[in-house]
Amino acid sequence: MHNILALNDRAIAAFLVSQGVTVPVYPFKRSLGKALPCVIVHSRKGNPIAPFGAVVEIECDIIVRSEACVDYGAQDSDPISQNDSLISSVMSALHKFGDGEQSGGDLADAITDAARAADVDTYTCESVGIQSIEASVESGGDSSAWTDVITLMVAACPSNVS
Repeated sequence: MHNILALNDRAIAAFLVSQGVTVPVYPFKRSLGKALPCVIVHSRKGNPIAPFGAVVEIECDIIVRSEACVDYGAQDSDPISQNDSLISSVMSALHKFGDGEQSGGDLADAITDAARAADVDTYTCESVGIQSIEASVESGGDSSAWTDVITLMVAACPSNVS
C-alpha cells in the first residue's frame, strides 16, 4: 500500500494504543460516528521531501474529543477533569523519551515498531515533532465536545526501511 497518509494514521494510532491511551483511538477513515471520549488520528497533508521521493513530510492531527457538557449528577469540573486526563495521556506518550528525543530517534523508532506490531509492515517513521496545539469546543444539538488538536510533523515513507 502506498497511501502514506492512511499508513501514518494507522501507525500513530497503534503507537498511542501501545503507550496506554485508554480511550478508543481511531485512524481517520474509521472515525465517523464514534462515541466520546475518543482520539482520532488524521494525516491531512503530505509533501514529498524530494520530487518523486519516497519520504513524505506529513501534517498529522491527533484529535482528542471528550464530552463538554455536565451530565445529571456530575460535578461542573468532571468534563474538564476527564479532558485534562486524556490530553495528559496523549502528551505523555508523545514525550515518552524526554524533550531532547522528540525529533527522530527513539520516538520515531517506537512509532515504527508499534506500526509493525499492528501489521502495518510497509511504513517507516524517520522523524516526528510537535508542530502546534489547539483547543476548541464543538456544539451541536443536545451535546458539546471539547476538541483538542495536537499537530505533528512526521517524516515517513511507505516502505519497511531497516
